Amino acid sequence: ICLIEGLYLEGAGWDTTNHCLTEQSNKQLIQMMPLIKIIPIETYRTNMTNYLLAPAYVTSNRRNTMGTGLVFEANLYSKKD
Repeated sequence: ICLIEGLYLEGAGWDTTNHCLTEQSNKQLIQMMPLIKIIPIETYRTNMTNYLLAPAYVTSNRRNTMGTGLVFEANLYSKKD
């Protein structure tokens, strides 16, 4: 288990009460995420219904000067199908 802070969500919102993705607020393209707990699991053992696979990048440009930047992909819960 790992705790991560300092990540931002682009193009969506985060409902801190229900701990899930929401539609983005008007005129707010980027939102800071709360502290995130990462638990590595084998995906074939879980039901991933209502989860969005969201990429996490090193920079807001999505890649660095070397052309790389994807760090990991997080399954974020959404109440919408």
